[in-house]
Amino acid sequence: MPHPLDSFFAPASIALIGASRDHEKIPGRLLSMLRRNEYPGKIYPVNPNYTDIDGLACYKSIAEIGAPIDLAVVIIPARAVLAALEQCAVAGVKNAVIISSGFAEEGGDSAAMQDAIAALAKRTGMRISGPNAEGFFSQVQRVAATFSPAVDVKPDVVPFVATTKRIGIVAQSGGIGFAYYHRAKALGIAVSYVVSAGNEADLGAGEFLDYMVQDPSTDVILLFIEGIRDVDSFLPPPGAPQSSRSPSSSPRSAAPAQVNAPRPRIPRAWRAGRRPMMRCSRNTASSSPTTSTKR
Repeated sequence: MPHPLDSFFAPASIALIGASRDHEKIPGRLLSMLRRNEYPGKIYPVNPNYTDIDGLACYKSIAEIGAPIDLAVVIIPARAVLAALEQCAVAGVKNAVIISSGFAEEGGDSAAMQDAIAALAKRTGMRISGPNAEGFFSQVQRVAATFSPAVDVKPDVVPFVATTKRIGIVAQSGGIGFAYYHRAKALGIAVSYVVSAGNEADLGAGEFLDYMVQDPSTDVILLFIEGIRDVDSFLPPPGAPQSSRSPSSSPRSAAPAQVNAPRPRIPRAWRAGRRPMMRCSRNTASSSPTTSTKR
C-alpha cells in the first residue's frame, strides 16, 4: 500500500536550496553525494548567485523551476529558512529536509523560528524533517540527501556485502545514525535507510519508524532515541491491522530518555508473531544500541 512518506524517501525530483559549487562545504557536498550515489531523479540547484552548478541549470528561486518537486533540501542561514519554506509550499513542494542549524537547540528567538516551521507544516501539509538534521540516505532508491561522508562512493571500490537482510536506522542524534551506517558498511551489513531526525519540528522518529515497519526492503530497525516528543506517533492508529512482517526494534540512548507521557505500550505492529525488545536504558556510559533480530 502507498505510504504518505513514499515521496519523501523515493523522490522523483529534488531541489537543493542553497546549492554551491564548492564541494568542500556542506551545500556543495549535498549535490556531490546525490550524484556519486547515482540518484536517478531530477536535481534542481537553487541559488541566486549562480546560473549553473556542475553542468546543471541553477535557479534563483524554487518558483522559477516550474516543475513538480517532491523534496527540497534546505541549507541556508536559519533566518532565511521560513521564507524559503513558504515559497516551497506555494510551489507545491511535498517534502523538505532542513539541514540548517540555529533553531530550538539555541533557545530564545531561534526556538520561535522552529515553532513557526512547525506551524507552516501543519497549515500547508508539507512534511518537514529537521531542522538541524543531517538528512537521510535511502540506499535502495539511491537517494543520498545528506552531506555525511559515510555515504561517499569511492571509484572502483566494490562494496563488501555479507548479508541479504537490511537494517533501517533512525537516529535523533545528528551523527550517530551515519556512524552506525559507516560501521555496518565496513562489516558488510546491508542497510535500507539511515535517517537523522534533527529537531523534529514536524516529522519525528515515530513516523520514520512507521514507514520502515511497512517497507519490504527493511528487515530490522535500529532506533537511537534521546527523547520521545510525540508518543502517539509510536502507536498504531485505532483499528490498524497487525503486520505479519514487522521487524523488531530496540532503542537505547547514552543519555537518560526523556518521555513526556506514561510509558507507551509496544505497537501491535511490532508484536505480531515476534517478541521485540523496547528498552530505554538510563545512566549508562555506552552509546551502542541494543539490537534484536526477527524470530
